[in-house]
Amino acid sequence: MTIDTIKHFFFRFLFLFIISCAAVMAPPGGPKDITPPELLMTIPDNGTVNFNGGRVELHFSEYIEERTIEKSISVLPNLMDKPKIIYKGNKIYVDFPDSLIEDQTYIIIINRTLSDEHKVKLEQGVQVAFSTGEQIDQGSISGKVYHDKESCVQLWKLLDFRDDTTFFNRQPDYVIDATDRGVYNFKFLSSGRYKLIAVDKTLSGS
Repeated sequence: MTIDTIKHFFFRFLFLFIISCAAVMAPPGGPKDITPPELLMTIPDNGTVNFNGGRVELHFSEYIEERTIEKSISVLPNLMDKPKIIYKGNKIYVDFPDSLIEDQTYIIIINRTLSDEHKVKLEQGVQVAFSTGEQIDQGSISGKVYHDKESCVQLWKLLDFRDDTTFFNRQPDYVIDATDRGVYNFKFLSSGRYKLIAVDKTLSGS
């Protein structure tokens, strides 16, 4: 074996050794993350009145899986111009339009589709409210769904007596997920008459 051949094998071995040493790998072992993400705070605060639109910041306890955001965050009642949603690690920004209805309570709904970067989902849905008027609506409707799979509850505010039987022909005004135990709670509702339907989560919005 010539000197050149020996040098060739030596440098090839050295190159492969350096590459293997430089590989970044997650450390083995350690407990699996099973802690659901939590909403820690909002800016402005949940319950803010005289809200004129603009940006709302949602701060979570850990980094959020970006692919779950689009289907997990909505604003109710529905807006003509959908708010822009921006992802920044453990923060989510919701940009409201300036053309909001006067004396209206708007709710940011965060459903249980939202998960952290370890695929752990939100333990239960979250609702935060902001009002363009002087006060937050305080009406609520709660109950329990008996279903062996994940379910969501759709709520309509009735417009008039004719809406009693035709409400389901339009999109629901509010939609929230039930917990694993089937419990649901609509909050920040204005006074009025409502009807609701519980459906399997796979049928939500259909």
